[in-house]
Amino acid sequence: MRKINGLSVIMPCYNAGSYLEEAVESVLAQDFDLAPYELIIVDDKSNDPATLEILDRYADYGPPVRVIRQDDNDKKGPSAARNKGIQNARYSHIVPVDADDKLVTGNPDGGYLHQVYRQFRDEPDTDIVYSKLRLTGALEAPFHVAPYQERLMLITNLLHVFGAFPKQLADDMGGYDEDVWGTEDYLFWVSMINHV
Repeated sequence: MRKINGLSVIMPCYNAGSYLEEAVESVLAQDFDLAPYELIIVDDKSNDPATLEILDRYADYGPPVRVIRQDDNDKKGPSAARNKGIQNARYSHIVPVDADDKLVTGNPDGGYLHQVYRQFRDEPDTDIVYSKLRLTGALEAPFHVAPYQERLMLITNLLHVFGAFPKQLADDMGGYDEDVWGTEDYLFWVSMINHV
């Protein structure tokens, strides 16, 4: 049984200036008050001036926001950035969110963070929490997420990148594979299924 003590939202970022502020604000707008939480933005060596300006602003924001920058010795890529965020996480459960994603707010039952927290609190043996999602931008539309089936998961990715999980589980399995780009979240979920 894993007891939840808070949520660490991990947001890898590389030149995401067009979306980053909306993504960050969607996390901060969660009005989450059930437990402590933090938002760790991991800058993966961005060089876009707009992105750097936004990152600098949030670096000065203070709690719950922390900006961590990959240095020249760090491996680059979304998996490496996610792993660095997980390594620096203060809380027991991880919520990955990409810099071009937005978390839902305004739900009468609470936002995404409320729902994730309640699921882990009420069912402490839960390994993964995920939800429906909606595409934004030019492809604005609901995105069908099938109910979880382990056998089907081994054929296609049923989960999206911001499925939440216990930090200890990620630590035990070695995190995301830093040599994989593009399907790193799918490989992570399959590895997690095989691990538990």
